[in-house]
Amino acid sequence: PEIQELIVNGGFEGGFQEEFGIGYGWGGFSNGNAVVAWRSDSWQPIVAAGEYAQSIEIKDALSQDRFAGIYQNRCSIL
Repeated sequence: PEIQELIVNGGFEGGFQEEFGIGYGWGGFSNGNAVVAWRSDSWQPIVAAGEYAQSIEIKDALSQDRFAGIYQNRCSIL
């Protein structure tokens, strides 16, 4: 069988949305009550492969249980 890439822009080499700083093909989420920033990062200690990584920063949180992340939705018909 043919191997298919299931993650869109998985290595973040395809670029980032200028307005939001999230990699193309990805969405961002957080649980609120904090300032969240998504951006591209090229600092080599955190880049697993290629030249870029997704950076997520949380600051000014009103409590310590704040979180943020990225996700993809992908549907396919077999």
